[in-house]
Amino acid sequence: MNIFVHKIRSITELVDFLDAELSWRRRELTNMRFLALGGRRHEQEVLLRAGVCLMYAHWEGFVKDAATCYVNYVALKGLKYRDLSPSMVALGLRGKLRAAEETNRVTVHTEVTNFLLSDMHENAKLPWADAVTTRDNLNSEVLREILHLLDLDHQPYETKRVLLDQRLLRKRNEIAHGEHSPVSRTDYDELHAEVLDLLDRFRDDVENAAQLKRFQRSSPV
Repeated sequence: MNIFVHKIRSITELVDFLDAELSWRRRELTNMRFLALGGRRHEQEVLLRAGVCLMYAHWEGFVKDAATCYVNYVALKGLKYRDLSPSMVALGLRGKLRAAEETNRVTVHTEVTNFLLSDMHENAKLPWADAVTTRDNLNSEVLREILHLLDLDHQPYETKRVLLDQRLLRKRNEIAHGEHSPVSRTDYDELHAEVLDLLDRFRDDVENAAQLKRFQRSSPV
């Protein structure tokens, strides 16, 4: 499914998208595990290493697609800036904020200030298609930025920093850059289970955020 042409206008469509995205990724990872752990001895080293790269690819891909889908859902609700959470307002103002950061012109700074003071009643325009970026390097810090954008609690992921940064991302980079970085059957099996749990958690967190309307201000101005 191409998220850049698919419009998410309801909770049901959001849930269907998340379920479909997660389903095919879990299926592929499960098939890869079966091949890697069941292969002949001389095949296993290659399959285990390739499997780690696939795990990372699905983790990064699902986070980016699920988060983009969520922002698309929020963008199509037609809310005003004053009704959105600070992180969503910041997304809507990203262009203005970048322009203000790159210049010392008082006129540009005043434009942003005037908007914040008087134009928050306008319908929000959220650049959802490019709202989420993993920079092809989804480490724990990049993940935390994405969680902040979606108003998701980052604490449950803090305990996974070593897993994400060392056991998954660094290992994937070593393999992808041609280093001889071996992967044991035990490490692979543990990493597989952890990645599936993370995928499930992220999916649930995104759905809950939509159901609880965390994209909205608790006390609209």
